[in-house]
Amino acid sequence: METKVQLNHLQMSPRKVRLVANLIKGMEAERAVVELQYRLKRAALPLCKLLQSAIANAKHNFQVEKGGLYVKKIVVGEGPTLKRYRARAFGRAATIRNRTSHVSLVLAVTEGLVSPSQTGRETKEGVRVKITKSKKKEEPVVRDLTTEDRHEEQERQQEKHPLQTEHAARVRTQGFVRRMFRRKAI
Repeated sequence: METKVQLNHLQMSPRKVRLVANLIKGMEAERAVVELQYRLKRAALPLCKLLQSAIANAKHNFQVEKGGLYVKKIVVGEGPTLKRYRARAFGRAATIRNRTSHVSLVLAVTEGLVSPSQTGRETKEGVRVKITKSKKKEEPVVRDLTTEDRHEEQERQQEKHPLQTEHAARVRTQGFVRRMFRRKAI
């Protein structure tokens, strides 16, 4: 059993509505209503009303208890954009785009819930939940470099590329001398 509801021409940008809509995807209907009531985003109120309307429809049309419903799918699409203009400097006009959204919500009946302790959140039965154990990474050993370590590193580099290190040292000093004598006297 599925209940579908739609909200068209909501005067909010779809990007902002999706932030709130993605929070309730897959959640139980009752918990989603509570979650939306205490959300501070502006999009939470119309989504909460839409969800309550879907719950009322399911209760009236299919005689389903609201404890057995979950948000199966919620899609936020782009509606028409209202174009307005604002005066700017030098007699110009800048467009203001008032974006609108179309929201569609699908509620479905849960057969049974997996306990939250197993998954960490409410999900419906039959959905595979991947539980991964976090592996502790070994911390790198940190120690101070001594002058001996630096000399060893330089020797290793010279063994690898003896010509490159000599060339780099020569270029570095020549560049300094050139810059020094290129400056204008004050």
